[in-house]
Amino acid sequence: MEIQRLAALAAVWGTVKLFHPRLATERFDWDGPLVRAVPRVRTAADDAAFAVAVDEMLATLGDPATGIEPPQEARATTVSSTPAPSPAAASVTHRRDSDVLIVNLRAVEDRLENQDWSAIHAVREEIETSTRIVIDLRMGEETIGSPWTALQQLAPVLVWRDLSGPATRTVVWSGWPPQTRYSSGGYYRGFEQRAVERFAAKQKGGPPRRVVFVVDDRGGVPALAWAMQLSKDGAIVAAGPIRDSSDTRTHALPGGFRAVVRVNEGLWGPLRADTTVPAGKDPIPVAVKLARARVKPAKQWEKNVPLPPAIASDDEPYEGMTYPAVEYRLLALFRLWTVIDRFYPYKHLIGDWSAVLPEFIPRVIAAKGEREWALTLAELAARIADGHTHLSGSAVLDALLGVAPAPVETRLVEGLPAVTRLRDAQAARDAGFRVGDVIVAVDGEPAQAIMQRRAPYVPASTTAAHAQLLAEGLLLGPAGSSARVTVEGADGVQREITALRDFRFYDSSRSAEKRPWHLITPQIGYVDLTQLTSKQVPAMFEDLRQIKALLFDMRGYPHGTAWDIAPRINVKNATVGAQFRRAYHLGVTRVEERSQRILFEQRLPQGTGWIYTGRTVTLIDDRAISQAEHSCLFFEAASGTTFIGTPTAGANGDVTNLRLPGGLTLRFTGHDVRHADGRQLQRVGIQPHVVAAPTIAGVRAGKDQVLDRAVEWLETGE
Repeated sequence: MEIQRLAALAAVWGTVKLFHPRLATERFDWDGPLVRAVPRVRTAADDAAFAVAVDEMLATLGDPATGIEPPQEARATTVSSTPAPSPAAASVTHRRDSDVLIVNLRAVEDRLENQDWSAIHAVREEIETSTRIVIDLRMGEETIGSPWTALQQLAPVLVWRDLSGPATRTVVWSGWPPQTRYSSGGYYRGFEQRAVERFAAKQKGGPPRRVVFVVDDRGGVPALAWAMQLSKDGAIVAAGPIRDSSDTRTHALPGGFRAVVRVNEGLWGPLRADTTVPAGKDPIPVAVKLARARVKPAKQWEKNVPLPPAIASDDEPYEGMTYPAVEYRLLALFRLWTVIDRFYPYKHLIGDWSAVLPEFIPRVIAAKGEREWALTLAELAARIADGHTHLSGSAVLDALLGVAPAPVETRLVEGLPAVTRLRDAQAARDAGFRVGDVIVAVDGEPAQAIMQRRAPYVPASTTAAHAQLLAEGLLLGPAGSSARVTVEGADGVQREITALRDFRFYDSSRSAEKRPWHLITPQIGYVDLTQLTSKQVPAMFEDLRQIKALLFDMRGYPHGTAWDIAPRINVKNATVGAQFRRAYHLGVTRVEERSQRILFEQRLPQGTGWIYTGRTVTLIDDRAISQAEHSCLFFEAASGTTFIGTPTAGANGDVTNLRLPGGLTLRFTGHDVRHADGRQLQRVGIQPHVVAAPTIAGVRAGKDQVLDRAVEWLETGE
């Protein structure tokens, strides 16, 4: 039960965090109320005590429209404290108290539901001859529907002059705005202001009509009632507390309780009833008296009260908490789970994300010490299964996964971790490394055991990319430390090597050539996209203008050159390079929330130079991630390039981030990016038309077997 209650607490807290207007406009400490509520929720003796704890958390907002509603039976008891009309009276659509017309809109609505329109016609005729009217909008014990359909039908004869309803605004999220650093995604939080509703009078110029609306706490207050109150053409009598907004989100809680959260606000200020009738008192006589009151009509309500703008959604990182107290550990879990639940564009690929929260609540509570806590959070992040996901800021994770490399690059070749390149040739040779050495052990621990131990904490989009990431990180360790590496060479003999770990070895220059392009054969040009810059693109095309084929090497990360290259190879006259989708959430929603997304096509850039019409081939493997994969999408759309190699990493979409307690930062993908025709890229990667992969023998012989296969394919077509 504790886990269920904490999960419910997380859902309510997250809804307030994202959609309550107050949190969008001021630096309101919403973490504190949660932290104080957690102990009370965990020790709650029953569902009622749990509901009280949640209600006290919500009460810190100072918002009467946000709070806990009791179970339905209790609500019915509360409603029955107001005198109910007799069964006969409840079916009467309208009656008169001398000069005041009293309309029971619930009864009118019931007649409409039975396709009986005579009641509407009869009530409309009575209204047209009346100047003092009471509209009874009480819901009573009804839990479904409202009498507002009938009110829409009557609105033209209730108003004697054209009126404007009050304007409202609601929080809107377009993706998740990054909380540290910059993102190219264009994500933001703001407000959507809804246009005011206009109420046009059927006949203008008649005598002023005064209308009093009677409401209870079971329903909201319609815009017509607000408009007539603001113009002093009417008033509102409340049988109990009323909401100052009709737009809320509701969460079911254990024991039948409900948490109601206001999600919009009126630009005119808070709504208040003219009179609130105590429980047990009939509100109709009070309404009749107000209907007879002589009040001078005000000018049409036009001017809105200025409200503060939306502010950034930065979260407090609590940097000093290397091992936060349990309340703050749960806060971290709730933040991470909520943001991924609402904003991760590939959530449909994760599986049952809703099950992750109750699974990790007990694990977060039970985590002992800084190390266990960091590993728990890292494993949670890895559940996102995205090569863009990265949890940073933890010394424990840095120690586990390592930060500084040795002077060689390691990759899986034929399933074995092997040295595939010398990052720093001199340092690597001095240490005793040879290209093609298979890594057997590091610091006395078998290589396979190291990769298996780290596997749960390394996020990746595909199984192959995950394995390669583990192999690439095999020699990582503390900066300045020495790695004791056991390798096996071509002769089958194992050797012990000691190598320095240093950040300077991250220099991943693949070639020492001044220009990242050259001729492989007289008719085949090679372009290293990990080195080519945008400024070099025109010269590259001029140099390779007359050849029949271009090989683009995308086995790594490019420098934004796709926007310059794609227009120069666009033989298909394509206009679209990729499709994008991102989460779009409104506080007020009338449709299934999961369908709310922004979808758009990314246009290919328009070029001004001549177009290369020869064949193009793009070399790929799992080192192609994000912008590299996006470049592949552009090339695919522009020229139908042939991909040769192995699948790419399958992680694309502008990265955003979230701050967590303990000074941690979680990076994750913010956009769902797809092929121009809508095919899935994430967790699939760019698939090769021709499969080619290195072998241990080829690496040891100094061959680039993927490049060789591409040349063979261009020359033979096979």
